[in-house]
Amino acid sequence: MITGKIFMLMEEEKMGFELQSFLTSVIPTGFDLNQKMSMPSLIFVGLNLLITIAIPVVFFIYLRKHAKLDLKGILIGGLVYIFMNQIMLNLVGILILMIPGVQAYMQANMFVSQSISVILSVAMEFLAILLGMMWMRRKQLTFNDCVMFLLGYSCIIILTETIAQSLAMLINCIMINTQGLTAIFAQIPDTDVDMAVQAYQSVLSAHPVEFLIDGINCLVLFLIRICCCILIYTSLVRKSGKQNLWIALLILVLYNVPIALYGVQIVPSRVAVEIAFVVVTAVAMYYTYTVLKNELADDWKDFLSGKNKQKKNNQPKKMPKIVMPKD
Repeated sequence: MITGKIFMLMEEEKMGFELQSFLTSVIPTGFDLNQKMSMPSLIFVGLNLLITIAIPVVFFIYLRKHAKLDLKGILIGGLVYIFMNQIMLNLVGILILMIPGVQAYMQANMFVSQSISVILSVAMEFLAILLGMMWMRRKQLTFNDCVMFLLGYSCIIILTETIAQSLAMLINCIMINTQGLTAIFAQIPDTDVDMAVQAYQSVLSAHPVEFLIDGINCLVLFLIRICCCILIYTSLVRKSGKQNLWIALLILVLYNVPIALYGVQIVPSRVAVEIAFVVVTAVAMYYTYTVLKNELADDWKDFLSGKNKQKKNNQPKKMPKIVMPKD
């Protein structure tokens, strides 16, 4: 029995040696398989996940106190986002690449590629909000409808994709420290090892603060969409607010331009891009706040005081129709 255990230990040691030899042969020299995630990095990855979860949760709790929750408006917002920003955006991109010579030209000219990407992103985002509001305008469009549309439109991507990505990042970082890179790479097909090495190297060499940037970007984009929804709503319900439609379009352009400049390395610093995001968001929020105070003063006051919810809840119920008996 003891001899059997010794034999098993020898086999395990042999397999471990063979695995180490295999990984040494496929993994580039200079990549340390003993690397671990630092504690600050793990903390910021966890904070990033908390931010992405907190955005829809806090927004939903806040709206429950100030607005009447309308499932129809939320559903329209979510469906509009899926159709325009997921289906139509990808479909138009595929159709553009099918044009003879376009794909090769875009691969050779990164600036053109990034410019087309920005134009498509801005166009689909702008049309999605505008068409969604116009669809809801078939009945009397209210500020509560705008808020419900915004809830569905802005939160669906966070609930279905962003939180999953943040959670996957946290799990991968924990696995690096608990299982080790050797065990992780042993489960990866040798054809994908090079790609995996690049991915893990970028994660391990990243500054801890970089793991928090995704959560901050999620919050920034959420605020940008709030501003655009309110401005487009104002342009539809107020004759004096027609210019807000084009200001919303300008905000979307200013938000996406730094992404394109970073993609073509005209602006190589990601910190500069994040600063641009914050500046554009701050200016957009300030302008939107002035619109709320000046052009939507009554709607904004009712929303803050919770009267929108009270009006919906206090609507008189229809009395049952009484049918008088015939003589």
